[in-house]
Amino acid sequence: MSAHQSYILLYLQIDASKITFKEVFEKWSAEHYSKISRSNVNGYNASFKLCGDIEKMVFADIRLNHLQGVIDNCGKNYPTLRKVKVLFNSMYGWDMKHNICAKDYSEFVDISQYRDKNPNKIDRFPFTDEEIKTMWG
Repeated sequence: MSAHQSYILLYLQIDASKITFKEVFEKWSAEHYSKISRSNVNGYNASFKLCGDIEKMVFADIRLNHLQGVIDNCGKNYPTLRKVKVLFNSMYGWDMKHNICAKDYSEFVDISQYRDKNPNKIDRFPFTDEEIKTMWG
C-alpha cells in the first residue's frame, strides 16, 4: 500500500464530528512515534495521561478553556507543562492537516505563569559571597 493510499484510508476512517481527543492522540502517535526517541514517546504518553478530563471529548468541541484547564489543574511543574503544551501543539497540527477542526486553540494555552513554579528546581547559588568567604576564611 502506498503512502497516498494509507493517507486516503486514514482520512476515510476519520469522522470529524465524532473523533475524540483520545482517538486523535492515538492516530497522531501512530504516525509520529516512529520518528522520535523512546524518551520523547514516554514524555508524550505521560502528558496525555494528564488529559483525562478531555480525552473523551469530541476534538472539534474542545476550546481554549478545556486545554487551559488541563494545564491549570494538573499540578505539575513548568517542564512538564511545557511538554503538555507541545503535545497540544503537535496534535492540533495533525488535526488541522486532516481537516478535523478549523482553529488551533493550543497556540493560546498559557504556561508562562508557571515558569517560576518548579518544585524540582535546584538553587545553584545557595551561599552568599560573604558566607563563602567565612567558610574559606
